[in-house]
Amino acid sequence: MKIQIQGLGTYYETQGDGDAIILLHGWGADANTMRPILMFLRNKIEKVKVISMDFPGFGLSDFPPLPWNVDNYVQHLLSFINELGIPVVTLLGHSFGGRVAINFAALYPSRVNRLVLVDSAGIIPKRGINYYFRVYFAKTFKFINFALQKLGANMAFTNKIYSIFGSEDYKHAGKMRETFVRVVNRDLKEFMPMIKSETLLIWGDKDKATPLQDAFSMKSLIPNSSLIVIKGAGHYSFLDNFDAFTKALLPFLGGRA
Repeated sequence: MKIQIQGLGTYYETQGDGDAIILLHGWGADANTMRPILMFLRNKIEKVKVISMDFPGFGLSDFPPLPWNVDNYVQHLLSFINELGIPVVTLLGHSFGGRVAINFAALYPSRVNRLVLVDSAGIIPKRGINYYFRVYFAKTFKFINFALQKLGANMAFTNKIYSIFGSEDYKHAGKMRETFVRVVNRDLKEFMPMIKSETLLIWGDKDKATPLQDAFSMKSLIPNSSLIVIKGAGHYSFLDNFDAFTKALLPFLGGRA
């Protein structure tokens, strides 16, 4: 179903009735990606309401009118929870969804019962010389491209440059490209010690997008947190090994095997 949140049509799916668990998808994904988790939790936990939403700019939700940052997504999530009349929630966030969940849990600790971070973003990695070359080139190209567009150049050249020098998410961001830049460059380490809720980290040891080292860093920064590593799984650990993922998740949420 779709409701208006801060003037934006926001799509979500829901199953069950009881204590709320909200699933937050990663960048470039949507509620469909989280549906296996939604259905599993609905069947395994009594008196639970599982909600999976599409962030603005993804899936069936409306696009933001202007580029957003993490704060905008946090405030949208707060408005969404308030609109549904949910006083306290368990948040489960994957990748970008984890980034939003971290910030939300730090700023609104009384609204979060438990927190699950799955291959979560939120820590800016150490940068090599190749990264800085790409950033310098991108900034220079942005200026040159503006001039070229004024002269009537088409978008084919622009897209070719993005395909060479952009990350995979950046290449496919489309109209969300500026939002992606604002989001991905936000380091959340300062917020992690502010989290009060019990936190479970679930990580694939083959994750290249948010490496396992990020999980160790988060565990050291988030009080009352624990980490379970899924061997052989990548960035989508819950899809790579759903059985291992659910075995890690269910006891934390108080479900039945």
